Formats: sequence, C-alpha cells, structure tokens
Amino acid sequence: MDRNASMAEFSVDSADDLSASCLAGAKGVGDALEAALGTACTVVPDSVAEFPTPSPPEELDGPGLLILTITEGGSGAAVTLASASGLIPDWCRRPDTDQQSALRSLAESLARHALPHDVVVSQTAAVYVPDLSDALRRASVAAQARQIPMTIDAGDASAILRLVWPLENAASLLSSAEDDGSSAAATENPNNAAAPQRQPSAAANPPTLERLPAYGRSLLQISVPVVVELASKKQTVGEVLQLCPGSIIAFEKPCDEMLELHVGGCPVAQGEAVKVGDKFGLRINCMQLPKERFRSVASPK
Repeated sequence: MDRNASMAEFSVDSADDLSASCLAGAKGVGDALEAALGTACTVVPDSVAEFPTPSPPEELDGPGLLILTITEGGSGAAVTLASASGLIPDWCRRPDTDQQSALRSLAESLARHALPHDVVVSQTAAVYVPDLSDALRRASVAAQARQIPMTIDAGDASAILRLVWPLENAASLLSSAEDDGSSAAATENPNNAAAPQRQPSAAANPPTLERLPAYGRSLLQISVPVVVELASKKQTVGEVLQLCPGSIIAFEKPCDEMLELHVGGCPVAQGEAVKVGDKFGLRINCMQLPKERFRSVASPK
C-alpha cells in the first residue's frame, strides 16, 4: 500500500494508521471534548471493527453531534456522539457566534489528535443533526466502512464516540445543514481550491481586500518578523559565560506544551510543532486576542 496515497484519501486500508493515531491522541481528544462541551472526559479507543451500514448501532438512531473531516480528494471521516449520552449541551442545537467557534475548534482538534498528521485535510466541521444514522446514510458511508469505537468516561456518565470512515459524500451534509434544521460550524482550508465551498448568503457579504482603500492595501505589503518561541528563561551573566559546545540548558516549559507565535514582537497564536517535508513547521491551534489595556479616567471635580 502506498502510504501517501492512503493519507490523501480515507479508505478501509487506512485502519492501522487511524488506530495508531487514536491511541496516541486519546488524551488530546478528551481535552478537546472537555474544552468544547464543558465536561471532563477520559477517552479509551477500542480496536478497529466493521461498521454495519445496513443496521447502524442503536444509539445512532436519534439526534447528536457529527464531527466531519474532509480530505483534499473529497473523501471523509466522521466522529459521532449521540445526544442520548447526555454529554452534548443544549446550545449545540442552535449555537451563537461564540459557540460556533467552540464547535469549529472541536472539529479541528479532533482532526488533529485522532487522525494521522500526514492526512491532507481540506475541511473540518461540527454538525448537529436530528438523526445520526440518516446523516451517515446521506454522507454515503462506504459498503465496507470501518469504525473505531472510543469509550468516554465522564464521571458518572459514559458514552461511545465512534470514528467512522470512509464517507464518499460528506460535503453534502454541510450544504443541507440549514435545510433540515440542523446547525453547522465549519472551517475550510483557504489555500485549497479543490475544497468544497458553501455558498454565502446575501446577508453575509464580508469585505474583501479589493474593497480596501489604496493606503489600506499598501499596509498589507509591510514585512514583519514572524518568530516561534520554543521556551525562555533568565540566567546570570556568569552562567552564560560558562556555556560551551555540548552544554544543555534546561527550561521549565514541558516539551508537550504549545509553542507561541510572535508577529512583530507581539504574541498572536499558539500551536504545535510539525514536520513539513524535511523542515520544521507550526500548526496553529488557537489565536490570541490582544491584551486589553485600561487607562484610568480622572473624575470631574
């Protein structure tokens, strides 16, 4: 099997890679669920099994959350979480702007932790659907689909999270989300022309670069330093003078903690180190808002 080909598309032959990724990323999956749903979770993946397409598991016969990942080639994988688990907050049915952002972050995090790093992802989405089984059928689950059940332990409650693949028409769920009364929060790869695009509504007409005045566009041409900070610490001048080839400087920062991205000397994002070919890269996990600055106002005399 050609590994690069298997990672460009989800297929039944991807089982070993997906199983290894789920095992390695189980803690990250639990942290992502806790961040989005507000419940501390421990996730334990099971072994790969066939997904019964004619008669899906009973807990999927009802509403729930469907987290989709669509590859550059158009195939997809879905993570299912049934509402019967009691872990899905009510706001997932009709999320506001901030809650949609939380669902987008959940979809991105699950793709990052549960899937192999060399999967070429074009789109991730979190969709609340009235019937999980029907949604999987509409997404065209392959005849020989596979699944990885993952047991969620959330204190007094427990549930099953299922990674199901391949889906041959996962993008159809996004285009029909508003029609069937479900809600969707999706993130697309803007650099991928082949990614499925959703038609914007007339009310949502965001400004484009062409609409900026000339001086505004010129500002976008200014070069600024982009720096990834691995770690930092203070040392005395005497300690620095003792450094020599082979010296090791120990930092307080754990090796699995996210790295910070600085642009123009200001922190703007956090992410994790990845390998891009034979070079180093940074996968951005979250953006940082600028710190608020308050100035006291003198009271009138």
